[in-house]
Amino acid sequence: MRALVAWLSLCLMPLSVSAQPIISQELGSLTADGVGLISPAQLGLPRTLFVDQTSEDLAAAFPEPNPNGPPGVSDLLRFIAKTEFVPPRSERSPSPYLLRRLSHLEKTGSIDALEALLRQIGTESPELFDRWLTAAIWLGLEVEACEELARVPRPLPDGAMFFCTALNGNPNRAIALVEAAKAIGRLPEETANLYLFFFDPEIFEDLPISAPKQSDGAVEFLMRFDLGLPTPNVVNSLGPEFRMLNGFATWRERIAAAETLARAGSISGLRLFEIYSEGTPPASGQVWDRVSAAQRLQNQTFVSKDEVTAALPLFEASGLTAAFAEAIAPRVGSDLAQTKTGKCVLALAGTDDAPNLSFLDSEPPSPLRFVLKDSKVTPSNPDGIDLLNALAHMASDAPDLRLLADDLAVLRGVGLPRWADLIAVQIYARERWCTG
Repeated sequence: MRALVAWLSLCLMPLSVSAQPIISQELGSLTADGVGLISPAQLGLPRTLFVDQTSEDLAAAFPEPNPNGPPGVSDLLRFIAKTEFVPPRSERSPSPYLLRRLSHLEKTGSIDALEALLRQIGTESPELFDRWLTAAIWLGLEVEACEELARVPRPLPDGAMFFCTALNGNPNRAIALVEAAKAIGRLPEETANLYLFFFDPEIFEDLPISAPKQSDGAVEFLMRFDLGLPTPNVVNSLGPEFRMLNGFATWRERIAAAETLARAGSISGLRLFEIYSEGTPPASGQVWDRVSAAQRLQNQTFVSKDEVTAALPLFEASGLTAAFAEAIAPRVGSDLAQTKTGKCVLALAGTDDAPNLSFLDSEPPSPLRFVLKDSKVTPSNPDGIDLLNALAHMASDAPDLRLLADDLAVLRGVGLPRWADLIAVQIYARERWCTG
């Protein structure tokens, strides 16, 4: 998988967003969905894959992230969310499918791609600006995003208006806006107090600040973080983890953020192991056992079966099996590669020498092996909805064996045979090689 992903990455535009110009453009409901960072040809998909569907149907079909599924499914969905297709039909702007793509990238911690997409789309919609500000906060680029405030049509979301007005050098006006909103009951007093304290901690230091709420977003997170207050658990976003990993945080906090992002596939297992190696474990148990195991494995040119077998459960218990496999795959020698454990690691990592679909011919007969090998038949004219439905099923914790062959055939039918083979082997690995 990672070899395939690495090949695709060579074709992708750099996502270093700080040097890119702001792009604001006239966007109709039929063009926003067409914005992307990569060409569908780089995946092997036709540009017209979604043209005959509605944006609403595509949004409903786009699968929720599931880190327990085959890593190849997660990677492919992330690529699809970033891809520039001929846009589907929509009468709404921003369209449901565009918002679904953006949400998927935020949920999976693909914040660089999220911000780059929003930067290309522009700031013509208050909702899209609010999402751009959110992504910019996770990247530490909030000052740059707020400079575009004057170009965004009204009415703006309150949080963006208050926060950016202050950040643009006018805290007194921001204070007046917050107090006016509180006076007319549009802003709860406890929320207003947080803004006022952030805008001027000396004047408003005695105001009572409530605990974080489930509805808090990026603006509230940043204000609380900068003030040294407890931060909210922002729902449906891995942005806080992304900011924590790339900002100023303790090693323990960086490990926690990196593990969360690695589970989602947002950072590689190699990157996770780099973070594990930043210090000396101060204790044993839980996370520190994983750190110690990772450091032992990193110091070896080739890892042994006993070492990998002992370490694997530590990562499996924390949902980090795929990240672990990717990190140690370069150190798997030929002896280990022939074992069940070695095949598990190489299949999940998707290396060049990973078992391929033909390799399953040497495996013991089973219904799963038969289904995966029998997925060569291509359905007639599969479309974008078929592809999303197939990926949703294959990403589930317990996919129906009777549907797997059809799912893989859909991938082949739309032009993704390499992905189909990769995901088939990963499904087999998860069921047969990575257990026990």
